[in-house]
Amino acid sequence: MRNSADRIFFLCLQGRKTASFHYPGGGAKYQGEAVQRSLVESYTHPDSNETEWRENIDIVMNWFTKEDFDFVTLYYGEPDNMGHKFGPETENRRVIIQQIDRTIGYLVEAIERHGLTKHLNVIITSDHGMTTVKKKPSVTEILLTNYIKFWDLVKFDIVDYGGFGMLLPKPGQEEAVYQALKNAHPHLNVYKKEEFPERFHFAKHKRVLPIVMYADSGYNINGVS
Repeated sequence: MRNSADRIFFLCLQGRKTASFHYPGGGAKYQGEAVQRSLVESYTHPDSNETEWRENIDIVMNWFTKEDFDFVTLYYGEPDNMGHKFGPETENRRVIIQQIDRTIGYLVEAIERHGLTKHLNVIITSDHGMTTVKKKPSVTEILLTNYIKFWDLVKFDIVDYGGFGMLLPKPGQEEAVYQALKNAHPHLNVYKKEEFPERFHFAKHKRVLPIVMYADSGYNINGVS
């Protein structure tokens, strides 16, 4: 089954050479197509070896300079692993971020060393951020069923996953759900899809549900108990 997302390295395939280095999903075919080269990281492969990180950069630089690749994705599993395991504000996380900073410096130096400064665009990106949320009983739960007759008004929901949620009200009930929830809790932020703040770069996608909400840090959103 296809979703509406197109992997960027497949969009580059038209007359160009593309490769994936440990990038999640880089080894899969997409509508029968695959990148010209893909190195797939095993599930148990350690992600925190700084020497290996630099060696991987050297390999990618050779792909650009010696094999004329046009687009390469290079993935590191940190600081995600350390953040999930120890928390985003821990010493473990700070140490791995320092390692990442050194590695980015090495990447810049490698680009200069290979004469690619004026020829190579670098995009550094991530799929999510992270914040510290305490577990029960320290975390405060915002229970939507305290404010609306949940199953009477809601056809489909994406809640119970932390501080974010979306609702698909039953036909004709969108305004009722919105009005009931928009001022229901001082730490619950509720929006109609079309009014969701632009700074999130989120709500324009067709799969975003009509009611979008997020909680302030330290609060979780749940539908029913």
